[in-house]
Amino acid sequence: MVPHIAAWQERTGWLANFDAVAAGTVATTRRGREFSDSEIYKLLEAMAWEIGRTGDEALETRLEGIVARVAAAQQPDGYLNTRFGNPGQPARYTQLDWGHELYCYGHLFQAAVARLRTGRRDRLVDVALRAADHVCDTFGPDGIQGVCGHAEIEPALVELYRATGDERYLAQARLFLDRRGHHTLPDVEFGRAYFQDDVPILDATDLRGHAVRALYLSAGAVDAAVEQDDAALAEAVERQYRRALERRTYLTGGMGSHHQDEAFGDDYELPPDRAYCETCAGVASVMVAWRLLLRTGDLRYADTIERTLYNVVATSPREDGRAFFYTNPLQQRVAAQETDPDAVSPAPTRSSGRRGSRCRAARPTSPARSRSSRRTWPPCRTTASSSSST
Repeated sequence: MVPHIAAWQERTGWLANFDAVAAGTVATTRRGREFSDSEIYKLLEAMAWEIGRTGDEALETRLEGIVARVAAAQQPDGYLNTRFGNPGQPARYTQLDWGHELYCYGHLFQAAVARLRTGRRDRLVDVALRAADHVCDTFGPDGIQGVCGHAEIEPALVELYRATGDERYLAQARLFLDRRGHHTLPDVEFGRAYFQDDVPILDATDLRGHAVRALYLSAGAVDAAVEQDDAALAEAVERQYRRALERRTYLTGGMGSHHQDEAFGDDYELPPDRAYCETCAGVASVMVAWRLLLRTGDLRYADTIERTLYNVVATSPREDGRAFFYTNPLQQRVAAQETDPDAVSPAPTRSSGRRGSRCRAARPTSPARSRSSRRTWPPCRTTASSSSST
């Protein structure tokens, strides 16, 4: 799986973006969405865990080569991004709503945590710590009073604190959490609830808006609450998550019923054929349930993890790891089509008639799919599909 993903990141040009920053040409040559840097960091995290598991020396060499290219793009003050802040590009942190700069840092930090937890303090860790220090300097109490439109940096900062013991990272995570819900982000077509910036976490009653954003934010809030012994914050998130499980979750454990904004619907708005149930949201739900299980010991969260792993997360990737389903509807009204196995996804499908469908037609009909049943359905390519959530 790792070689397959690495090959696609070269093919799409996402890794070459870092080379272009170092060469000073990124403004005219950059490829990919604003969050494509995070895909490189996710790959590095996967490689780090696999190296820790196997001690694979060839994979270690490959990781070091990628890290060298990433490090060459980092600016002297720790800033690191291929979409913003370089000559000819928009200035840093001028598009916090959609720019994903802090989101990308979050995945960089998670890659560094994987290295630290597998006993390695190396260049990847150094790059991440320089970036984390930059974030604390820039967004601290006297800095930019904003948050990222896509939560992710919050749990990553807490995890980085746990791995390093640096209290600043925990304090910065809490600052981001406390700023959320105070309208620091602009209003958008889907409302500020899309960003969870409509109501402070402590005052919210529901998980709402973009499902992955909401669940990543919840995971970070539980992490910070546990580290700071803040029962009120932890219990607020638990109430919201429990309510979502009761009223806004599919039989499979999938979350998110809206395609247009990848979001939670209203209570009991759970259409089977229009279910979005993004795989990333399944992963994020497991993240929240795992944290609540550890905090409370309530075995119902273990049941939630099992249900979601079997019916959303594990059923998304193909068995060889070279293709996956992005969405997981429970019912299909249009027959699936064969897709070019070497084509970049998303591609047009008959069900949607437009690019960006993320192979929504290519799903089996059974709510609880078995491995044998889903092998007959052609999935999308693994890393070719740009994702705004993972």
